[in-house]
Amino acid sequence: MTALIRRLDATDDGGGPAPGGDDDCNMPCSGDPTVMCGAGWRNSVYRITGQVDLDVLQTAVTYTYEGCFVDTPSRELSGPMFNMGDQATVRVCAELCVGYTYFGVQAEQQCFCGDTNAAAAAQDSECNSECRDHATGGDTHTICGGSWRNSVYRITAAEALPDVIAGGADETFEYVGCYVDTAERSQMIVFSRVVAMSVSLILKALLLRSDEQRQRRQRQ
Repeated sequence: MTALIRRLDATDDGGGPAPGGDDDCNMPCSGDPTVMCGAGWRNSVYRITGQVDLDVLQTAVTYTYEGCFVDTPSRELSGPMFNMGDQATVRVCAELCVGYTYFGVQAEQQCFCGDTNAAAAAQDSECNSECRDHATGGDTHTICGGSWRNSVYRITAAEALPDVIAGGADETFEYVGCYVDTAERSQMIVFSRVVAMSVSLILKALLLRSDEQRQRRQRQ
């Protein structure tokens, strides 16, 4: 399952509405089969109509700490990767990795997901970067790995993220329709190999990406 997040303005409708209408978007989201996640060269398009706090998207997830592990350029946790920015907490990473067995936090704000962890163990003292964690009111001194070091956790139980269409954040998020995709994908984020794909997960990742871009502009 691959998700595409593309920023559309008022004049950019991609390839236009799908000829078959909503019936053309017939691929259920792997993490929420009640909602369609597009299809081949078809995007299920949603409009963000207001501000959504990440707390709206919290879910019940429990996890246990496995230890500090060495990461490599090929990435020891081979699932999706997220930059959490100032939203970085261990819990946010856990929610992003629901559907996987393990998740790791690294370098203050990076989040990695995976089903196996065969990485070499490191000393706990090598995981010495505090999570940025300024915006969500979390534990400000929680450790988020280190340089090429993952603080690795194992997910022991989890529920799906709340349905942002039917409840919780429905007033800020609405379905637009099924649209044809095109090869010109200049302004987009691609998430591949995501097990528990859902519209809620995409929205949460987009919020993190927007926050990261805001921080970058402020540093310039």
